[in-house]
Amino acid sequence: MPSSWWEPYIDVVPSWFRTFLTLESTASRIRTYESQYVPGLFQTPAYSRAVFQLAHTDPEDVERRVELRQARQRLLDNPDAPTVLAVIAQNAIIQPPLTAGERLAQVDHLIALAARPGITIVITESAGDASPAAGAFTILQFPDPASPDLVYVEHADNGQYLEDPAEVALYSGIIDTMTALPESAATPELLRSMRTHL
Repeated sequence: MPSSWWEPYIDVVPSWFRTFLTLESTASRIRTYESQYVPGLFQTPAYSRAVFQLAHTDPEDVERRVELRQARQRLLDNPDAPTVLAVIAQNAIIQPPLTAGERLAQVDHLIALAARPGITIVITESAGDASPAAGAFTILQFPDPASPDLVYVEHADNGQYLEDPAEVALYSGIIDTMTALPESAATPELLRSMRTHL
C-alpha cells in the first residue's frame, strides 16, 4: 500500500490526518487504545457510517468517508501487514446508534479479526487510572530501527504527534497497564459472551 493511497479521498481527509494515514501504512507494529469507538481499522461499514453521521449531514460526504475507512483497512490484508494490538473500552462497541443486527455484525467482525495471526484485541471495562489520554491514542513502530516509535493522540478536530522517547514510553506503559487490568479480557471469549446480550 503506497503512502499516498489515500489521495483519491483527499476531499474527506483532514490535513492533520494525512500524516497519520501515511505513517500507519508503513508501520510494522500498531498498538492502539480507543475509549469511545471501535478503532477505524476494525469498523464495519455500518459502524463507520453511524459514527460519521454524528458529525456530518451530507449523505454523499458520509459515504466517501466510509469508503476511505474501508480502503484504509486493506492494510490488514497485505502480506506484510503490521501486527496490531487494540485495547477497546467495552462501551465503544455500543456507542454509535446501530440496529441490533448492525451491532451484532460489528461484534462478529471483531471476533473474526481477533482470530487472525498478528491481531490481538483486548476489551476492557474502562481505562481505570491508567490513561491520561482523553480518548484515543496509537503507538506506531516502524521496520527501520533508525525510525523512532511515534505516538499519535487524536482529538476532535486535530491530531498530536509525540516522538520524545519519554512520552512514547509513557504511552507504551499505559497500553501495558490496561492489558493487565483485572477486568480486561482478550477476545473472542468476552465478545462471544457480549453478543448474547445485544
